[in-house]
Amino acid sequence: MKTLRAMLLGPNHLVMEDVEMGELPADHILVENTAGSISTGTELTCLTTTFASTSKYLTWVKYPFPMGYGASGRVLAVGKGVSGYAVGDRVVHGGGHASHNFVNTKDQNLYKIPDGLGDEEASFWHLARTSLNAVRMAGIGLGDCVVVAGLGIIGQFAAQFVRMNGAEPLVALDLAKGRREMAARAGAAVCIDPASQDAKALIKGMNQGRGADILFDATGSPKALPGLLGLVRDQGKIMLTGSPIGDTALNMNEDVVWRMLKLIGAHEMAQGDGDTDRSPWGYQRNGELVLNMMRSGKLMVGPLITHRFPGPDLPKAYEFLKADRTQAVGVVLNWKPASK
Repeated sequence: MKTLRAMLLGPNHLVMEDVEMGELPADHILVENTAGSISTGTELTCLTTTFASTSKYLTWVKYPFPMGYGASGRVLAVGKGVSGYAVGDRVVHGGGHASHNFVNTKDQNLYKIPDGLGDEEASFWHLARTSLNAVRMAGIGLGDCVVVAGLGIIGQFAAQFVRMNGAEPLVALDLAKGRREMAARAGAAVCIDPASQDAKALIKGMNQGRGADILFDATGSPKALPGLLGLVRDQGKIMLTGSPIGDTALNMNEDVVWRMLKLIGAHEMAQGDGDTDRSPWGYQRNGELVLNMMRSGKLMVGPLITHRFPGPDLPKAYEFLKADRTQAVGVVLNWKPASK
């Protein structure tokens, strides 16, 4: 069995290689992929290596590096010791962009796809789970004024989960009109273009001058945070979900300490294994929940898909995103006709 896979050999050195997979290991399944979601921010960072030589990214990005970590497909074969999976099962997993993957059945990033959920939509499970974890960490209370800044795929999912948690009002910020319109259709009460509108005045006008109780920074830009802090009330929370690369200039005393703000890094690893008193929601339960919410339609996915590329055309997808990703939200690779 051969697989066509995306492998990063160095900064901006991506190859699509056709390789023999070898023997299926014990405890693994062979998955023929149908769709894969592109994490436009993280994957471009890995591709272009815009992080510093001391970055935490280097604990993960080691060449040759398989690109991608969210896919859906169908089980073609099961290895020795596998239980709970059979040939023909539809699954999502965290393997790289490829036509086929070996997937460890003991991995926390493997789920069966609920009947009635399409493969394209299901391939976004990983990104939705990341947003859900950030919203859980925020501890939103009914009636909190919440701002989501940056309406790429992480921000779009976060806005939907924020609305479900009782935010009032939910405010969405982005420079791109199409992204704002998506957030409005998903339930954002107010959508603001920070380039042409006074976001601070508008937000304070919604809640008697207090400002936002909680703000999600999903911009991915290190330059955005200083301005975003001004939208949040004293003692408010800022959830950092966008993995900005580079230094951020803040006057910590004036902008953070005196205002008693809480800056919270909402990396997906914070969810852990779960099933404990302190953290009942971990990787497995959060993943199962997002898939079921996608199937029921409570979590909107299909309308967020803006671009599709054939799997072998991944290099073209990256070039498109490097040129201008502001109009892209959900980007899908199609390896085979999708199923439901």
